[in-house]
Amino acid sequence: MSVFKAKVRFVMMIAVFLSGLIMGGCALQINYSCDPGMNFTGLRSYTWDFSSDLDQQHPLIISNVQFLADKVLQEKGFNKSSEKPDFMISIDYFLEIGSYSKGNQLRMLTLKIYRVGNKELSWRGEASGTINANTESSDLKKAVQRILAKFPPVDSSKSTEEAANKFSALQEVEKTEPVSRIKSSQIEEM
Repeated sequence: MSVFKAKVRFVMMIAVFLSGLIMGGCALQINYSCDPGMNFTGLRSYTWDFSSDLDQQHPLIISNVQFLADKVLQEKGFNKSSEKPDFMISIDYFLEIGSYSKGNQLRMLTLKIYRVGNKELSWRGEASGTINANTESSDLKKAVQRILAKFPPVDSSKSTEEAANKFSALQEVEKTEPVSRIKSSQIEEM
């Protein structure tokens, strides 16, 4: 009987391990990196750089990513402009091996942000995992949204300073404006 229990435990452990591998392989991972010396606060307009997309096989993937990214960037207050943009965006992707039979599945999607003048890479966001890029799937939309969620990067020293200033201002308001307190006897009367 104990041999049977040991075999059942072993099979269960293998099943848990394999399901973890399968589920972990499907999860979308997002990675970011940026130039710490770049000041992103003045950026307002952008354009698309398609020079790196010339060898890509699927122009529909490029146009869908561009469409989705335009929406996200517009919500963040950026304007698409071909005249004197502040930054350029390029798209890179890698198809999943054998994805022709499954439709358009990506293994990786990368959005790169460049400075306009010298075309230096300033920010990069990458989604890796299985991304279904077919129009009816929401995978591509989620990938683009999650990539651009951390753009522009927040300067941690600035955000800490802003939080300290807000806290100081709040303390000043509390000193100048008395807070009315209700006594328990007043509550009973209500």
